[in-house]
Amino acid sequence: MFVGASSSGGAGLVGLRAPNGVSSYVLGLPGAPGTNGQVLSSNGSGNLVWTSISGVEPGGSAAGDLSGTYPGPTVAKIQGTSVSGSAPTEDGQVLRYDGNAQYVPSFISISDIRSTAPGHAQFFSTTCTSGQTLVWESLTDAMKCANVAVDESQIAYSSQSPKTFFAAPTISSGSPTFRTIADEDLPLIDLTNGVTGVLPVEKGGTGATSLASKFILRGGQGGLLSWDQWMRMLSR
Repeated sequence: MFVGASSSGGAGLVGLRAPNGVSSYVLGLPGAPGTNGQVLSSNGSGNLVWTSISGVEPGGSAAGDLSGTYPGPTVAKIQGTSVSGSAPTEDGQVLRYDGNAQYVPSFISISDIRSTAPGHAQFFSTTCTSGQTLVWESLTDAMKCANVAVDESQIAYSSQSPKTFFAAPTISSGSPTFRTIADEDLPLIDLTNGVTGVLPVEKGGTGATSLASKFILRGGQGGLLSWDQWMRMLSR
């Protein structure tokens, strides 16, 4: 069958030819023109109808970062870097670049958090010692270790009972508390070996380097009275 050009111009013909060996059949054309994007399809009753196509699955081999065939290709790469064929095995795993050749299922560790500064050093240091804490340093955009220090003016003490002081336990190790002084807090002094020299009267001593067999302490800071001096004073 040949269809001629319209009366508006042109003398060409467009032909439709039946396949070889096909049985005769007739297809009826639609009664009106279709809309943009529609195609002719059979309604199964010998008529062609205009149809809008949607949801048609693609076919053929995948390429680029995809492998396999459509309509079910698999992701083989991300921006040209291979993705491991192993699936994640635990909750919380992510695809993490192994630093060598591919993305693999893995957990994010503390060392994966990096600074934005040149060099991209680890954001958290792992070398802090006892008594240190992590503080942020703006120059390197990273956390660094610093000794814990609190100024006395920043400590606010609650009201405490009179005649108490902040001290550790008296006998064993433990956390300090506010408590009264105990005998164990006072140092033991060996007066035979731990004290030398002359202790003056104003400091509670005798003021003498040696004492007679009988003596009396005189009031004030005058030192000692011998027994004989004391007896003469009484006889006056």
